[in-house]
This record gives sequence, structure tokens and C-alpha cells, in this order.
Amino acid sequence: MSRAEALQPQAGDYSSRSGELREGAYADALDIGFALAEQAGLELGQARFALGIVLATQHLLQPVISDLNFAASPLLEVTGGEPDNPHRKIDAVGGRLMDLSVANRAAWLEQGSRLFVEERKAWQEAGIAVDSGMLQEEKVDPYYIIQDPCDETSGLTKEQYFQTTAVTVTDHRFKFIASAWASLVDGTVFVVEKNSPHLYLLDSGSDILTEVSLPDRSVYQSGSLRIATLERRIPDLLRQGFLQLASEVTLQTFGGFAAMQLVLGNLDVMIDPLTGQPWYEAVHWGWPLHQAGYYVRNDRGDSLDFGQTVRQSLESVDQPRVKLIIAGSQAQGEVFMSRTALR
Repeated sequence: MSRAEALQPQAGDYSSRSGELREGAYADALDIGFALAEQAGLELGQARFALGIVLATQHLLQPVISDLNFAASPLLEVTGGEPDNPHRKIDAVGGRLMDLSVANRAAWLEQGSRLFVEERKAWQEAGIAVDSGMLQEEKVDPYYIIQDPCDETSGLTKEQYFQTTAVTVTDHRFKFIASAWASLVDGTVFVVEKNSPHLYLLDSGSDILTEVSLPDRSVYQSGSLRIATLERRIPDLLRQGFLQLASEVTLQTFGGFAAMQLVLGNLDVMIDPLTGQPWYEAVHWGWPLHQAGYYVRNDRGDSLDFGQTVRQSLESVDQPRVKLIIAGSQAQGEVFMSRTALR
């Protein structure tokens, strides 16, 4: 039996009444996640850190989400947040893994570094505290870490399994360093390190992370586009000309799951050009895909400055939503935009 199999989460890892993880489960998951990240062939410590966190989160949550009785799990108990998008106990699992890792597994963190965990809706210190005047004088080079512990949590109450976890890291000048995503419904993992994308597969219960080839995006055969968007957006998208037919939407979600399907070649375009995404979600899906050479634009077809978005969030986390159109290739993006009145 492999170490990963020995530490695979079991029913006894959670209290049937509180939904709390057993003592030691977080440390076990982090040991597995970071060991796998060291095997991934990544150059940067920040990329391995992001990968280690999402793999640890995947290790703990994927077996639980796949449980046929999960809809009744205490992990779905509401703990706060907005009425239309509440936080649940399951959201706190990834944040706890992040807190433990920042404290013990991120030797590269500089003084003044900051962490934003989605459910907390606030920037917090992620390294040694430092006087704000030192930051202004650039005597230290902090990093900025953004985490979405469990994207599409709300879908779990409807038995919609689109969950993904993500971590993105920038440098002190808000330049992209790395981003890692892990599916919480299968073993798919995606990393962008600087401008280099990496796709991995992890078999359930395995301690071997295998890098696989990315689909060829250089050639687009003209025809119908496979589009992803949120179901509630479809009527407005039809009225505004971003969709021609409701049947063009082959996947009714947005976020990490749709982005992963786009990377896998199962999807051509994912769109949220009218309402837009919260900035702390847009940076996870739009920024790394832009870095990796995918087509990423706003509703007018303009490029986006995600680094500036992160910078502004330090002044106020209540930033405007980011309108997004993401396509698997430049050709697919241009075909989509050519059909709209807002090209």
C-alpha cells in the first residue's frame, strides 16, 4: 500500500455530527500534497507551494464530495457569507491547510507578504509583520497569495459537481508568478508557472503525479462553439447578442471547472461578459490562462490587467466585478467576438 493510500481520507476522518476533520488529517494531507508537488518538475518554489496546497485540498475533499450521501453532510452547514452565496464548513478546509502551510512550508515568503482567502474577504499577514513605511520604501519584497478553497460550493447543495480549488501567487510588483488548480471531483490538476502551463493527472489513491500533454490549440476547425456560462446568465446573454441560441451552452457553470474543461479541450469558450466575476475569482481563471497564451478579454474585447486588480484590492477588497470572455485559442476567441455586436 502506498503512503497516499494509507492516508486516504476515510469516513472516520470526519465527525458525523460536526463535520470536523480528525486530528492530524490536515498534516497528513499536506505531507502528501507537498511530496507530490516536489515530483512535478516545477522550477519555482512558489509554484510548488501553490500546487502542494491544492493537492492537499484535493486529497481531503475529493473523497468526501464523491460520497453519495454528501448532500446531507454537516460540511455543507452555512457558516456566514452573503445570503445568495453563503460560506459553508467545507470552505474552511482549504483555508486551514493554507494557514498551516504559510506558517511551516513557505520559506520563500518575505516580510510583509499578504494572503487573501476567499471566504474571509480580507487580506491578512502571511509572513513576518512589517511596518507599512518599509513597504512603501520597498525595503522588502512581499508576495501576495490568493486562494479559492472550494469554487462552486453552492452547487453541492444541488448535486452539481463543478468544484475546484485554486491558489495564485504574485510578486511585490503584482507580476504573475504561478497559479495551481485541482479538481475536487476528479484527479485533474493544472499549473501555470510564469508563462508555462502544465497539465497533470492524479489517480485516486495514487502517490504518483503524471504530467500529460496539453491539447493542441493551434488549429481551430470552424463550426459551432462549445460555450460555458452560468444558467442564470443565459437570457441576458441571448438578448445582448453574446449567444445566438441557448443550445450553444454545453456547460452551465463558470469558474474552475469550466476553465479546466477548456484546458482539456472539451470546451471552446467560457463567458461572463455582462455581470462578471468577483475579482478574487477572475484572477484564478483569467490570469493564468492569459499567461499561458489563451484568449482572455473583457466584454469589449480588451485585454485585462489582473496585476492592477490585485493591487487595487489591497486598498479595498470591494472591487468592481471583472467581465470575462476566455477561449481556448486566439482563433476561437475571434470567432466568438465576431458574432457579437460588441466586438
